Amino acid sequence: MTKKYNWELIQADYNSGLTQREITEKYGVSIVALYKAKERGDVVFRTRADALSLAATKKPRKHSEETKKKISEIRKKFLAENPDKVPYRLNHSSKRSIPELVFEKALIDYGFIKDIDFISEYPMGIYQYDFAFLNQRIDVEIDGGTHQLENVVEIDKRRDEYSLEHGWRVLRITASDIQKDVNASLNKLLEIFNLPLLEVKKIEIKKKLCKCGSEISYTAENCLSCSSLLRRKVTRPNLDVLLSELQNSSFVALGKKYGVSDNSIRKWIKKGK
Repeated sequence: MTKKYNWELIQADYNSGLTQREITEKYGVSIVALYKAKERGDVVFRTRADALSLAATKKPRKHSEETKKKISEIRKKFLAENPDKVPYRLNHSSKRSIPELVFEKALIDYGFIKDIDFISEYPMGIYQYDFAFLNQRIDVEIDGGTHQLENVVEIDKRRDEYSLEHGWRVLRITASDIQKDVNASLNKLLEIFNLPLLEVKKIEIKKKLCKCGSEISYTAENCLSCSSLLRRKVTRPNLDVLLSELQNSSFVALGKKYGVSDNSIRKWIKKGK
């Protein structure tokens, strides 16, 4: 029996952001037929939370400039009174990285004294500085690979502007530069202090590799791809096999066969594996 509607195509459009009303208008399917398809497992509706989020995205609530200013002031006051709720601190790892520890040792070896010349993990307003030189008001930040991501770059920009507004100078040093030559990295700070520079010694850093051959950080056990594969609780079939089985079955039936939800089957197909 030929299906009257292509529910896989309808599901794909629904997942892309179309509403139930838009689906009924585009495909000529009644709302009753749509809900019966849901009961059969041919389509899966988004949760109420997802629906509200989608509605807010499609029709964002517009605030006046005065209201925006009031909201901003209220938020700043709340974060100032509740520093433990600051998104930056909530998302910032409390575990110090190896490059930070290597750089701190280089500071001490040079002659800087911890807690007098500099303070590590120094709280400043809603932020926390990796190394703060209070007398000179210099903040030294050790940036890992995530600081190259577009959204993190924007966060760092706002953070640096905040520091500058409060009279602090920010010096950013990449973790990879420290691993290559900590002396060269320390020299960037010594130049600011107008202190004698260290001899740069090129040290070859042995790369740590994942079992698949990809380069990984020294604190990681596997690369992102291998970690993702190891977290899988079931063995996924080949995409061609999955598509072939889907011609004579439904998402729900395949989900039961492989011990996952029908949504997982859809995700496998969408990701292509």
